[in-house]
Parts: sequence; structure tokens; C-alpha cells
Amino acid sequence: MTQAEFWGYIFKRLRKLWNPLFIGSAVVVTFMLTLNYSVIIEYTYFDSTDYTVRPDYALLAAGLMLPVYWYASYGKNFVRATMKKMSAGTGWSAFALSCAVVYQLVTDTQVNFAHIYYALEEDFPKADPDSLLSSSYTWLMIGCLVTFFAVFIFVAYVIKLLTDLCIDLYQTADKSEKTYFVVAMTGCVSLICFFYSRTTGQWSTVDWIYQTDSQFVYEHYYPVFSNGYEFDWDIGNGGIRHPLVTLYTYPIYVIVSFFTNILFWIPNIRPILYALVQAVIMILMVIMLKRMIKSNWIYLIFSVSFPFIFFTIFIEKYQLAAFFAVMYAYSVVTKKKKTVQEHFLIAASGMMITSAFLGFFYGTGKSFRQKMKEYGRIFGMFLLTIVGTGRIGYILNFVYLLEHNFLMFNGRTLFSQNIRLKPLVAACTIKIPEITAEVWALIVKKLCAFFNLLASCFVPIPYEITTDWETKDIFYWRSVTGELNILGIVIFVFMIVTIVRHRKEKSTQIFALWLLWAVIQIAVIGFSAGCSPLFSLYFAWAIIPLVMIGLKDILKTPVQQLVGYGIIAFMMLYSNYAHLQDLYAYMIEKTPLL
Repeated sequence: MTQAEFWGYIFKRLRKLWNPLFIGSAVVVTFMLTLNYSVIIEYTYFDSTDYTVRPDYALLAAGLMLPVYWYASYGKNFVRATMKKMSAGTGWSAFALSCAVVYQLVTDTQVNFAHIYYALEEDFPKADPDSLLSSSYTWLMIGCLVTFFAVFIFVAYVIKLLTDLCIDLYQTADKSEKTYFVVAMTGCVSLICFFYSRTTGQWSTVDWIYQTDSQFVYEHYYPVFSNGYEFDWDIGNGGIRHPLVTLYTYPIYVIVSFFTNILFWIPNIRPILYALVQAVIMILMVIMLKRMIKSNWIYLIFSVSFPFIFFTIFIEKYQLAAFFAVMYAYSVVTKKKKTVQEHFLIAASGMMITSAFLGFFYGTGKSFRQKMKEYGRIFGMFLLTIVGTGRIGYILNFVYLLEHNFLMFNGRTLFSQNIRLKPLVAACTIKIPEITAEVWALIVKKLCAFFNLLASCFVPIPYEITTDWETKDIFYWRSVTGELNILGIVIFVFMIVTIVRHRKEKSTQIFALWLLWAVIQIAVIGFSAGCSPLFSLYFAWAIIPLVMIGLKDILKTPVQQLVGYGIIAFMMLYSNYAHLQDLYAYMIEKTPLL
């Protein structure tokens, strides 16, 4: 037997072990991730009152996922298909990233395991050199290492999916898209380097500037794979509002860390690289929107808009949330394969749970029965993803977490600290309130917040340096819920006309659905209405294209387009330039680069 034949024989024999090895490793992945989420903090938002430890969640999740992994391996041939499609580049990339994931899982487990014992009011078990195998700590570390094969398969599958998407975007890119990418990236790099070389406020502050959570996203979302308890259980790593966020941000952290170590001599290189990644994400988002509405002018209008410029500078989560939502919308409009739509819808919903609203356009079924079957399938897949990645607690404690979120945003949502919603009652009953002066004032505040949101998708709305509840100076909007924005009202009316005229176009239907969700979230529910412009990018991806679809009916000739879009872009750029000057002056004073 030659050496080649020998290794071929060994490889053939090992292939028979792929499925059982994957099943066992994947079950351990679910168990370990769920264990990392097993501490539940019971509180009334500001006052943590008690800890509940639920290790039984880990056993339940592992038991539920065992038949799923078995079916994926033997029924769908998932492991063999993934290995067969794996190129050398994909394999080595998956191997490197899997090593980083498992290493971080070990690190996270150490932190979370200590927190579990703290919650149980017991001493943390230290490794005993004389009896290592009798230590629960040792077995947890072994469990983390056992996850490697399943992590490798999952990572390879995702890399192949994203590689195919990137290749498709590149191969189908026309000259204008390539030119826009280069020009926009140059502008973003210039803006990022200017701010990041002078101030740290873009990644080192929380709530100081428009209530952005830059520091929190920078320190708690990116570097954590499973969970961490530097902050509370639900908000700390996304919670039910961002249930899968750390699965998306951690790979970015790994790539950024690699280049950070190479370019260590550049000050603040890590936050700069995060900002560059987010800039690339937004640029790709604009390119997909351009393909959806077939207008090159969106390059200009979107790039000089307030959300694009602001979120180029600040590290936040809305860049990824908007990107995944656009990816799904793009897959629907361009009629990508159903499996691609499934992945993108789950990704969008996992990044921001409200993006599940876009699932209205999921599937190809014509009858009601077919539609319900498709919705049941995608909903089941999403729940399995939640359970498989350790978040079963979000499902089992959904009512409690929903109550907590209402409680947290109560002041911004209902403008009364004395009202506490009961989620199930609120979801199952409709109570028409009496139109009193207080109720009317509430309605007006929500409308103000909504129209200010629409205007902030294009230009910065009135702002000032004010004082918040901690009596510190913050850079904030002047009166989001106290002043009606005329520009926002004009934009809303214009979009309604556009929707009526182009109602048969798939892209218009998707944008209209997202506008409807903006109405529900801000004008009806009023969720975080007090800082509605903070969500400008999350809604601008639909609002700006809707306006531009309507403008195509007005600006028909090249001269009209040049003059019309030129004037609009100039006014937007001038407003944003003045805003950046004031913002820069504030940041230089409050968060100078030392």
C-alpha cells in the first residue's frame, strides 16, 4: 500500500465518523452555550434584586437539539455536503476562526461559571492538580474543547454562504457600483481618521451623544461569543431585542483583532477598524438598494444623509441591523433561492427581532394554507436557532423579558413612570382610551417623534447641549416629542403618494411595509419615541429609496435630475457639515484624545 493509498484509506474510514462526531459535538455546543446563559437576574430595571440559576435549561436545550442534529446529519447530509463544498481557503479560514471561537468560549465559560457560583453563594471551585478529573471546572473546559468539530462545520457553512454572496455581488457589479465603493470608502476613511485621531467619544461614551451605546457595543458586543455579566442578563448581550447579536459581532472581533495586532503602532487602531467594517457594511447596503430601485442617484443622496454620516463615525449596532434587513429585502426583490431568503430572514431577525416584520414577504405559497406552512417552517427554524445557540431562556422567560423591556423603556414609551404594561394583556386585548387632554398630549408626542424620525433620515433635526437625569452635559436633540417637524410631514405625504402610484412593484411593497412598521413602533406604540432619530439608519434604508422612487416621477430628464438631486444633496450636505462642526467641538471638549 502506497502512502497516498494509506491516507486515502484512513480518510475514508474517518468519514464514517463525521456524523456521530458532529452530533455529539453540536449537542455539547448547545449545552455549553445554554449554560453560559443560565443565570437570570430578577430586577426592577434599576435595582437588581435576586439571581436565579437554571442549569436545567442546558439539559433541556441539549435534549431538544439532539434529534435536530441527528436529522441534519443523516436526513439532510449536512456534514458531508459542507465538507464536500469546502475549498482549501474555506477550510483554513474556518479552522482559524473556529480556534478563536472555542478559545473565547473557554474564556466566557470561566467568567460565567464564576458568576453562577456567585449567584449560588458558593465558592468558585479551583482546579486541583491532584484530582483534575473530579473537578467540575475541568469538565467544563473539556466540554468547551469538544465543541470544536461542530463549530468548525458551522463556521465553514457560514463562510461558504457569505463567500458566495460576496462573489455574486462582485461579479454582478457594474462600473458605477465599483466606482461608488471606492469613492465612498475614501470619504468614510477620511471622516473616520479625522475624528478618531482627535477624540474618543465615538467608542468610549454611553448616552452622551444622542443616547448612542457606543462604549457598550465596543466593549460588550464585539469581544464576547456567548455571554458576559458585566451588565444585566437581557440587555447585556442583546436580549430578546437582539437575540443573536454576539454571533455576528464576534467574527468581526476576531478579524479586527488580527489586524490590530499587525498594526499595533497606530493609536486607537481597534475602534478605527470597527468603524471601517461598519462603513463597508453601509456601502454594500447602498449598492443593494441601488439595484432594488435602479437609480444611481441613491449613491449621492444616501451617502450625504444624516444616518450614513453619523453612523460612519459612531460604533453602534444599527449598521448591522439595517444591513441584514436590506440583505433579506434584496434577496426577495431579486428572487434569490428560498434557502438564501431563509438564512437572511433569520439573520435579520436575530440581529434585531423587529426585523421579523419583513417576514410578511417570505415564501412563494399562493394559498393561505401554503403561506401558513411556510411561516410555520421559518418560525420553527428561528426558534431552533435560538435554542441551538444557547438562548432557550429567551423563549422560556419571554413574558418576563417582555415585561422588563416595557419597564425599561416605560418613560420613553408611554411618557408616564406610573404605567406598567402586562404583555399578555396588552397583546390579547384592545382597549380604546378615552380622549382626554392627557391622552391627546400622548398622541401628539408620538406623532412628533415619528415625523422627527422621518426628517432625521435625511438631515439632523434641531439639537443642543442639555442636561440629562444624571446632571451631565449631553449632546441631544432639542425636542423630539415636543415639536412637529414640517419636513417630516412633507416626506410622509410624499411617500404615501409614491406608494399608491408604485404599489405593484415588489421593492415599493417592502419599503412600504417597513414604513408601516415605523408608524407602529414610533407613532402607535411609541417605543423609545423620546430618542426616535437614533433609529434613523434602521428606517432610512426604506424611507430614502421610497422618496427617490417618487422623485423619479418628477425629475425625468438628465438636466432635471442633475439640478434637483444636486440641490437636495447640497442642502443635506450643508446641514450635516454644520452638525459635524458642532458635534466635533463638543467631543473635543468632553472626550479629547489624550
